[in-house]
Amino acid sequence: MLNAVKSMVWLGVAASVCFTALLLTLERSRDFDLALQRILPYVQGQKASVASTLGREAEGLDLAVKYKGSHILYGLREWAGEGLEITIDSKQIPYDGEPVYEPGGSGDRDLRSALSLLDLQGDYRADCYYDAGEHLYKLAFNKI
Repeated sequence: MLNAVKSMVWLGVAASVCFTALLLTLERSRDFDLALQRILPYVQGQKASVASTLGREAEGLDLAVKYKGSHILYGLREWAGEGLEITIDSKQIPYDGEPVYEPGGSGDRDLRSALSLLDLQGDYRADCYYDAGEHLYKLAFNKI
């Protein structure tokens, strides 16, 4: 009888320790997710021009959107998921239409091919191409 009670107490202690560890892990994960969501626009290189923000005339100013190679690498999956054609230094990044978020899928192959073309510390100029309906259909990155 005493062994059964002792086993039940140890089982309760072990279960409560595991449950507490699970709750702490989930809480930390939520905090990291919030931090990532706050820095996500900067990581992906989403930038706004100062001149357009201030409403000034842009004549004579170079307002080209510039990205670091690492910013391009982080943004590739999202852009491919939106169906954009992406070129880096006039070489098109292949995209076969498969889901880009599956590990080991075509998205990873696209990242590997882009990684071979990108200088992660280098600066790139982004040229955006729009169709007749003013929807973005192509992003071209050229090293500066």
